[in-house]
Amino acid sequence: LRSLSLAGNLLPPDAAGVLARTPGVADLRVLDLRDNKLGDAGAAALAGSPHLANLVHLDLSSNEIEDAGADALADAPHLGGLIALDLYGNVIPPPAAARLKRRFGDRVFV
Repeated sequence: LRSLSLAGNLLPPDAAGVLARTPGVADLRVLDLRDNKLGDAGAAALAGSPHLANLVHLDLSSNEIEDAGADALADAPHLGGLIALDLYGNVIPPPAAARLKRRFGDRVFV
């Protein structure tokens, strides 16, 4: 499995935690979770997952992510290979957006 789209399912933060703990997602290159309700807890779960180290595109747009989730993504040890991180439509304050830009540069859409 190289690409997984679970967009628009109103998934709660726990769903991100399940994905983050699933070794079977290790081959994913594209993960589309836009238009859900993952929030900061879901973003943090994904950010800390070593199983998602091969991702090149992560879409978390419109997921109710705020400062804490943005910080977790900016500090994510396993997401350095991302070509695109889409966070459009979240409530990310300017300081957190700046941290994301420092980490991912033009590869992040806030």
